[in-house]
Amino acid sequence: MGQERNILKNIFYLLFNRYNWLIKDEENNRSYSINICAPLIFNTTEIHEIDHENVSAIYIDKNETFSIGSIPSNIHFQGEKLVLQYENGSLCPGNSAFRKSTTISFICNPHMYKKPLIFFIADINSCAYFFEWHTAYACSKTLNKHLIKPGVVFSIILSIAFTVYCIGGCIYRSTIMYARGWKRVPHYGDIATAFFAALCSKIPASGFLKQDYNYIRHIDEENRLIDDILVDD
Repeated sequence: MGQERNILKNIFYLLFNRYNWLIKDEENNRSYSINICAPLIFNTTEIHEIDHENVSAIYIDKNETFSIGSIPSNIHFQGEKLVLQYENGSLCPGNSAFRKSTTISFICNPHMYKKPLIFFIADINSCAYFFEWHTAYACSKTLNKHLIKPGVVFSIILSIAFTVYCIGGCIYRSTIMYARGWKRVPHYGDIATAFFAALCSKIPASGFLKQDYNYIRHIDEENRLIDDILVDD
């Protein structure tokens, strides 16, 4: 249960991304577009035999656009593998009783953080379509410790630059200006004042900021969805 919860929490990164993923099928000369648990973001309204608003997966063939599945989706575990299914696409050829569907199997690949590898596997009678989605977000381990955000990178660079500046300043002030103690630190008075001002500004805060509430609401929504999926399984 713990591993399944971790996988779902990782996959929800893709859900909140709201990104259209493009998959090329060179053999059949088709292009597939898929969104994870959300409608596709596109301008066209010309989808074969179906309302475009809830469509989450399509392919284009001979200038015609076909739906291969819509939300609501079905997401569940098959063993340790997470599987996403879309149904209620365009009508299957030659049989008006069935509609096109999509099945996506998420495969753990710990090296695929930024961009997944997505493979079209096969289709059955141009009615059921199967894909494999290789991504680090399908792994059971949480990814927070592996993901370095741009802000963190900038902070690291800034910290290194500040450290070099302080060391160089200390050497200069101690050898040239014969400063001692804290006076060897460049602008030590301004730094101390800024530090204590920043520290004091945090003390009166008695509640969460607006972004904290948004973060908690996001986490609550995520946990509710995960609980629903695990209960259904």
